[in-house]
Amino acid sequence: MEVQCFNWTIISNVSIAVIALCALIISIWQGMQMRAHNHKSYRPHLTSQLSIKEGNSGFVVELINNGIGPAIIDSFQVFVDKHLQTGEDLQPLENAIKLLFPNYEYELYCGCVNKGYAMAQKEIRELVNIKFVGDKLPTAIEMDHAMKRANINIKYQCFYGIAYETTLSKEKI
Repeated sequence: MEVQCFNWTIISNVSIAVIALCALIISIWQGMQMRAHNHKSYRPHLTSQLSIKEGNSGFVVELINNGIGPAIIDSFQVFVDKHLQTGEDLQPLENAIKLLFPNYEYELYCGCVNKGYAMAQKEIRELVNIKFVGDKLPTAIEMDHAMKRANINIKYQCFYGIAYETTLSKEKI
């Protein structure tokens, strides 16, 4: 009688194939986990900050990306009393200030972020810097009331294409 021997070459080849398949499955799983982690980790977050100048002589509104990763701007809209302010580039902000402070003289600097702009992580962008000039200055109550009438709506996304939206208003600043 003949004794059957195992063919060690076949067993070795099958073992190598199983190990390679397991390594492939683990690599794919790790890639999926890394991608999910990056989606959560590299999320931009736009917020704002308001600074009132001494003696109510003006104020500054800044847009801040305090998230992790750049924010790619899709839209930047300015509203006064829930009415969209139209125009190119800085016109919507300038129109809003004219509507909010019609009886005051001021020096105005405006900045905006247009569609396609990539706002870097930790970037701070001055949106409005107004300095009232002359003898007549708005009271704190007038400034507060004017700022409550206005808001800015910004739609943006991260590099992974996930969409976000923020509204800058007196209550949120």
